[in-house]
Amino acid sequence: MTNRAGMRIFRICIWLMTGAVCLLKGCGFSNEETIIDPEIDQEIVMETFESNDSLKNYILDQYSQSVLPGSAYGPSWERNDAPTDSDSGEATENDYSETNVQEQGVDEADKVKNDGRYIYLAGGQSVHIVDADDPSAMRAVSTIEVNGHVDSLYVYNNLLVIIYIPLNGKGYYWDYAAGTEAIDFGFCYWLPVNAETGVILADISDPSLPLKTNDIIIEGNLISTRRIENKLYIVQQFLPELPQIDYYFDDNQDKDAVVEANKAKLQSVSLEELIPFYRTVDENGIESESTQLVPYNHFYKPSQTGGGSIVTITTCDLDNPSGAIAGSGIIADAHTIYASTDSLYIASTYWNYSAYKDNDFSDIYRTYLFKFNFTTEGVACTGAGSVNGKILNQFSMGEYEDVLRIATTSGEAWLGDGSVSSNVFCLAVENEILTSIGKIEDIAEGESIYAVRFIGQRGYLVTFVKIDPLFTLDLSDPYHPEIVGELKVPGYSDYIHPLSDDYLLTIGKDVTLFEGTAWYQGIRLSLFDVRDFENPTLLHTEIIGDRGTHSEALYDHKAFTYWASNNLLAIPIDLYEITSPGYPYDYGQYQYSGLFIYEISAGGGFTHLGTIRTNHFEYDYSLSWTRGLFINDHVFAVEQNAVHSAEYNAISTTISTLNLTP
Repeated sequence: MTNRAGMRIFRICIWLMTGAVCLLKGCGFSNEETIIDPEIDQEIVMETFESNDSLKNYILDQYSQSVLPGSAYGPSWERNDAPTDSDSGEATENDYSETNVQEQGVDEADKVKNDGRYIYLAGGQSVHIVDADDPSAMRAVSTIEVNGHVDSLYVYNNLLVIIYIPLNGKGYYWDYAAGTEAIDFGFCYWLPVNAETGVILADISDPSLPLKTNDIIIEGNLISTRRIENKLYIVQQFLPELPQIDYYFDDNQDKDAVVEANKAKLQSVSLEELIPFYRTVDENGIESESTQLVPYNHFYKPSQTGGGSIVTITTCDLDNPSGAIAGSGIIADAHTIYASTDSLYIASTYWNYSAYKDNDFSDIYRTYLFKFNFTTEGVACTGAGSVNGKILNQFSMGEYEDVLRIATTSGEAWLGDGSVSSNVFCLAVENEILTSIGKIEDIAEGESIYAVRFIGQRGYLVTFVKIDPLFTLDLSDPYHPEIVGELKVPGYSDYIHPLSDDYLLTIGKDVTLFEGTAWYQGIRLSLFDVRDFENPTLLHTEIIGDRGTHSEALYDHKAFTYWASNNLLAIPIDLYEITSPGYPYDYGQYQYSGLFIYEISAGGGFTHLGTIRTNHFEYDYSLSWTRGLFINDHVFAVEQNAVHSAEYNAISTTISTLNLTP
């Protein structure tokens, strides 16, 4: 999510939260959302196009009709209430740790990758390759310069994949939308116009002499990527530059008249302006002619329309780096993606303004899902559907034996009236429609979802208001899913990590109740025993710091590194501590930032092996990050401009640092 989108979400939280709510966790607008008509389609039929002309006419018609009542932007959304003040894979048997991913066999891009000797890290407008064979004498063996900002990396065999945003590819926002305190649904003008994503493939057979083999620039704002074996999948959302159409109408105005006026303004827009293209860049920086990314017959349109923006899925064959790419598209929005080894799901949350006006908050959100199966050439849409409520993040979804399990929250917690609740749906494709075949509804009324994890036939769900219930879900029969266990513990969890079939490790915040209000405190690590699935138990906890202490791992699972073969955990921490006793709502004073390393066992709990201090706050905070990784008997704290190493059994006396040129 862009910083701009994140700030707009934060403003919405400020408007919506009631002053009495003093808890932690923002408003739940985790992604941009789109308007839906009052009559919601429960089943979605997918169709393709017969020609470029039919594709063009459909997109223009969608943009023309993407208008909301003016009251959606009006006083009801401009409240002066105070916001809450909170933050929001499987292990391998290698002798080094890898990126923490959601599904085994589905790699996810990250700022850092390693192959057991070399560390590859995103360094702003370059990629550094560091030889860590001797951790006490690390050295940068090469640097790959990039004409843009490096977003993330993959390593596949002897190929380094660099996902980047070209220097002129961030796009820009429509001038006539600037300054408008907009809501994040309806016509998606909050997306950058003319954004682009670059993909560089580099041969790293000799890491000291990396060789770029391909450089592709694809039009569209980057949503996410995945790698499954030799196939790279890039998901983007494209918004073209359009004439100044109206995206709202006065409540007493004729909507049809606004739509017709929009159509007139869009008459001169060509297809080439409406859909994304791509081009290649040679070794001399010379760009090729642009090529249409998605043929018209590879575009899908859902029967439940949602605007004219385009989501594309680009497939690259990493075994044939110089080969052609394949593109598929859908006329819809993309807020969250999830991928198994067989399928990729695109989820977008739609907002029902009619239900809001009628004060029916239990029905204000609906999440639309589009399922794509992987093919030898790329992807093909095999079904679509929708469920009530909104999702939290990618971990809200999980596929097992062709059944998608998805957890949603209905209603809004900020109302404080107990109307919010959670749901779990099981969906399968029947006659090309993603259909709900089983569900659990109205879970933990009055509480919102904070963390979800689906693992095989089991599911785990954490909700929160003043205490953290951990629910265990039996999903072995997707037609009759059920809650079989519940454990209430203080605090809450943001991320659930399976250590094995028997134990769960979670990270979240500790909470103190004071005069009826829950105030979050320091970072809370928890170890749960789920061997008796119907009666989970809390074995151990570790509290780090006081109120204000933060970790990237609370919202980015890639910052959470657990090395199963050695039972080691590494997480970045910004440590705050209370210097004198006060009230639970008092913040501590900043002490330092660092990578905290723990050894974990069911019998002994959490053993703090030490901390490698980092330079987290010395960089642009919006761009700063820290990752932990393990290679043999060493732990590494990796930042954009430095790599720190230490023996994990003697951290304080063996720290070495390699500073990298910005």
